Amino acid sequence: MTTIAFDGRHLAADSLVTSDIKYQKPFRKVRKFRNGIIAAGAGSLSQLVLFFEWCNLGMPDDEIPVHDLDAIIIIEGIPYQFNGALVPLDIDPPFSLGSGAHIALGAMAAGASARKAVSIAARYDPGTGGSVNWVRL
Repeated sequence: MTTIAFDGRHLAADSLVTSDIKYQKPFRKVRKFRNGIIAAGAGSLSQLVLFFEWCNLGMPDDEIPVHDLDAIIIIEGIPYQFNGALVPLDIDPPFSLGSGAHIALGAMAAGASARKAVSIAARYDPGTGGSVNWVRL
């Protein structure tokens, strides 16, 4: 799946994409858009592409066809978790999502940055891997 970690200053995610087979190219699951939105998502590749396009467009009120997705979105410095229904939930750091979430959360509780926490999760979670991409708030 994915691991996303937020430590209050950085939003980080792995770059492994899986399906029935491992997708061979890394995919950047955390992005900063020109409109100021910062987002990271966990879900299928097609859902992530649609989600990032929605963020890039400024999150228009129109319903987007994304239903199987977990994400962290930071809007004007305020972090939210979005679930498959795109319902915003307030969150406080440290916070993590995805298959390696518990590992990453434990790492951040022990003092690791979000970037290091995702790296640690990749060692122990088979759904997390590839390079770690991150954005500073």
